[in-house]
Amino acid sequence: MSKTALARGLFFSLLLAIFILSIWPHEAESGFGGVHFAKEGLQMVSNLAYVGEEKIANSDKYRHIAAFFALAFLLDLSYFFPAYKKFLILLLYGAAIELIQWFLPYRDFDFEDIAFNMAAVGLFYLITRFIFKRYYDKFYEKYKGAASG
Repeated sequence: MSKTALARGLFFSLLLAIFILSIWPHEAESGFGGVHFAKEGLQMVSNLAYVGEEKIANSDKYRHIAAFFALAFLLDLSYFFPAYKKFLILLLYGAAIELIQWFLPYRDFDFEDIAFNMAAVGLFYLITRFIFKRYYDKFYEKYKGAASG
């Protein structure tokens, strides 16, 4: 398996995990479909996503930053098109999740979530394209060469 294929697999797995966690209720609700065992397993993962929420102010925003920074990194390793297109893809994905949450009675739409998602992606590109550009360029060219060869 190539590095690019692995990165794509991880990218799409993370996309799916984020989507599932973003539409899953915070607390177990009776009548929410699915097999009981799968439901309990997903609920456990969902609960882990909220560990420390009561102790850390705005911990939800930190999770958005971590998730979208990781998505930006994996997308960057998965596809070799311009950064602005990757930024737009992740913007649309984050906005789509928030739009879906608007229609769910147990979730809330929040413009701040979209802003923090994009701040994370912007931070990734700021770090890799400007602050540590020289180091990332060497890594990226070597990675890109290995992926195509």
